Amino acid sequence: MRARGLRAEFEYFGRGLKAQRRQADRLGAALAALIGEDELASGQVTVRDLRSGEQTCVAMDAVVDWAVAALSAASRA
Repeated sequence: MRARGLRAEFEYFGRGLKAQRRQADRLGAALAALIGEDELASGQVTVRDLRSGEQTCVAMDAVVDWAVAALSAASRA
C-alpha cells in the first residue's frame, strides 16, 4: 500500500477491535482492512469504509488496487 502512495498502519499491540477503531479514528483513516484467520484461509480481505460503515470482501491480491480506486472515488465526491 505504501508503494502505491497510501498511508498504512498495522496493529502490533494486540489491542481489541474497538481500541483499534478508536486509533483509526484518531489517525483520520478512511478504510480499515480486517485480516483474521478466516480471511487468511479464504484469501479475502474484509475492507470497512470507516465513514459509511459499509464492508466488502476483496481478494488479497486485489485489495491495494481496490483501496486506491475507492479512495480516489471518495476524493472526487
